[in-house]
Amino acid sequence: MRQSERRLRLLLDSMQQKIFTTTADGNVDYLNPAWSQFTGLEAGSMRDWNWTQIIHPDDVDVSVRLWQEALANGAELQVEQRFLRADGHFRWHLSRAVPVHDEAGRLAMWIGSNTDIHDVKLVESELARRLRAERRHSAVLAKVAAASNQLHTSASMDVIAAELVDIVRDILDVHQAAISFDTHDNRARAINAASVSGKYAGISSGPAGPQLCAMVCRGNQPLRLTRDALLAHPGWTGLGSEADRASGWMAVPLKAQDGSNIGILQACDKVEGEFSEEDEAILTQLASIAASGFENARLYETLQEEHRRKDEFLAMLAHELRNPLAPIRAAADLLTIANLGEERIRKTSAVISRQVEHMSSLVADLLDISRVTRGLIELEDHSLDIKRVVADAVEQVRPLVEARNHELTVISSADSAYVIGDHIRLVQVLSNLLNNAVKYTPPGGRIVIHTEATASSVILSVEDNGVGVAEELQPYVFDLFSQAARTSDRTQGGLGIGLALVRSLIMLHGGSVTCHSGGAATGSRFTVSLPRVDPVQLKAAKEEPHDGRGAAARKLRILLVDDNVDAAEMLAMLLEAAGHEVLVEHNGARGLERARRDKPAVCILDIGLPDMDGNELARRLRQHHDTAEALLIAATGYGGAHDRGNTLAAGFDHHMVKPVDSAALFDLLAPLVPAG
Repeated sequence: MRQSERRLRLLLDSMQQKIFTTTADGNVDYLNPAWSQFTGLEAGSMRDWNWTQIIHPDDVDVSVRLWQEALANGAELQVEQRFLRADGHFRWHLSRAVPVHDEAGRLAMWIGSNTDIHDVKLVESELARRLRAERRHSAVLAKVAAASNQLHTSASMDVIAAELVDIVRDILDVHQAAISFDTHDNRARAINAASVSGKYAGISSGPAGPQLCAMVCRGNQPLRLTRDALLAHPGWTGLGSEADRASGWMAVPLKAQDGSNIGILQACDKVEGEFSEEDEAILTQLASIAASGFENARLYETLQEEHRRKDEFLAMLAHELRNPLAPIRAAADLLTIANLGEERIRKTSAVISRQVEHMSSLVADLLDISRVTRGLIELEDHSLDIKRVVADAVEQVRPLVEARNHELTVISSADSAYVIGDHIRLVQVLSNLLNNAVKYTPPGGRIVIHTEATASSVILSVEDNGVGVAEELQPYVFDLFSQAARTSDRTQGGLGIGLALVRSLIMLHGGSVTCHSGGAATGSRFTVSLPRVDPVQLKAAKEEPHDGRGAAARKLRILLVDDNVDAAEMLAMLLEAAGHEVLVEHNGARGLERARRDKPAVCILDIGLPDMDGNELARRLRQHHDTAEALLIAATGYGGAHDRGNTLAAGFDHHMVKPVDSAALFDLLAPLVPAG
């Protein structure tokens, strides 16, 4: 959620359009930088005083009244008003505020935009001056005003486009009108919406040739051609037998607020006469109104998408965390039955262990993606043989592969393939890709890992013959929270962050990752490319340390301090089963007293204790001569770099994140056990 909110805040901060948010009762709590640039005031200071002070006096009453009505009814606000700019001039704005509701339907906040329409108002004013003398001019002005309201109140770009072309045909009295959005690839040909009269019924080609449209897009300036100029222009492709009777053509660019081109609006074949400067001004005005409407619609759609993805992720997270709790609860209830039998106890314990490991994996993924996006991941670079990375990743996923009866094949290049990287993180990357392949391949499928070394790169690919990736999803598979549709058996569960984590970790290694699939039911191939190490780099790089596993610890006096009674008792039972003497306390003061009295060799301390935190307890233990040499192990739910730094500074020897890995704990205790 914090990442989603951060991305949303970055989006709003980058908007050139003036954006604000308020609390449910209407108090402004955010103004984006565009507001500060406009007013010359700091955003924080603007929230602290009456916002009506920057509204033109003639507009204050209606603005306040409409805003109070919107708050009372929970309805969308729309009002035109003039705001005071830093240079002392007022500029017209179209202000909109949209209520946002939470999952329960309660009003949670308001999101608003203030669109500068001053130039549009000036154009309207100039048109009004010119057209006042004639009835048609008055009618046109009324239609333009109606169009402005209509286009700014639509929340969909497609709806705006469809409405706009009909408006152009009506106001300019033309046989054809069309709009094209600039997608930067073949932008001259795509017609997003068109409106034609019966004269051109049955003709499917657009109102103009690609060369003419491209000229308007490149120059970002209006273009108006008479009938004769149009027919003589080499860029005109014509419209069948009707082309020789087309009464001119005109197009104007659609411009974003920063002036960049986002498409063109064109009109063709006026019913009477040729296109005039006045027609061009009207079309330019409509394009300006529409561009503003498109900006609003795009912002609204983006906000709605962010909100939807956040809700989906929360629902997904709740489901994935609840799933392991069901077997854990059942196993716990089963253990209360007397005479359960050794075999059933063993199986029940295995169930609990697997489900806790699964939950720990989910939490680890969440923490990893958070650290990556905040730039907190630090890689431990070593010279690595990529074949060893592949072997370790295969070992991790082999139980899942065998459970689904897949055939897993590894095809390695004969050449040595070394990279500089973090072994654990690269194994995590490949494991995620393999887990993905296993989950999205029906039982009995085929998965192939290829490794290849080129002069400059080491290339890893994971290929399967599973369900594939739909073409429309492929550009987004590495986006955060992106996930294909799940099947009813939930085998494609997860949080939708695995591939996002893969891309982030590979980018930290200076590499790249791509996805290719022929579509549904054609399988998929994920390819990772990493920089290959040359012989000079290989000699200079430090070799990855090989850590051995110690013998099981036994016969130690251990003090365990944790305010979670259940957690403390379970860990104590585990240590006692391994032959240790365990002393258990549930707060810092009693733990300190017990340590000074019984002089334990090892202290395992929780950090979040009720009276004094574990770091303070560790400092006091280090200061007392009877416990200064004890092995201090922090066991906590906090695993960030800052948390580890705090425990190290407090005197801890080791930092372990809950749930504590029992094998890793026994490895820490093993060196303290006397031989024999």
